[in-house]
Amino acid sequence: MYISCLDRLEEVAQILEQQGLLYNNFEQAKQLYLEKGILDNDKPENRHFNDIMEFVYLGRKIEENEKLKDQHLYNVTV
Repeated sequence: MYISCLDRLEEVAQILEQQGLLYNNFEQAKQLYLEKGILDNDKPENRHFNDIMEFVYLGRKIEENEKLKDQHLYNVTV
């Protein structure tokens, strides 16, 4: 398991080294969060997480982020 985790971390490090960060601030991340970050409210933990994230993004304006068009380049294999 330890080796598997290390392999995944190395893969993420390589992606970030090649592509750079996917976003630099909350405003650039908001669009991605709204599209893919909201969890189903079927568990109390998920509802709590969604409440926290809603607070984090409260009042933030979506900032244009060209890198989101290439987000497939940031996928990590399982």
